[in-house]
Amino acid sequence: MTSEPHLPGSSSVRAQVHRLCLYPVKSCGALSPASSWPAGEAGLALDRRWAVMDPARGRCLNQKGLRALCMVRPTLDVERGTMTLNYPKVKKLDQDMIFVVA
Repeated sequence: MTSEPHLPGSSSVRAQVHRLCLYPVKSCGALSPASSWPAGEAGLALDRRWAVMDPARGRCLNQKGLRALCMVRPTLDVERGTMTLNYPKVKKLDQDMIFVVA
């Protein structure tokens, strides 16, 4: 016998994911994997693993302080281990991905 998820006040709930978005760089644009994506106890793999820092203040930037961050679009190449950050009218910047155990 299998049990389905149950929410208080409802008889049964069925959910289906139609689109998945992840945000590798906190406060930057999303990307949608073309197929399945690994997840663990902490959530989606590589979701919000990086952030843009203000070196003068030693703090992470967010869209409250810098709205233009939403225009930064990451692209992951898992096979090569690279992430490309794209911003309108700026050359692409490549950054090696470093997998850190949190």
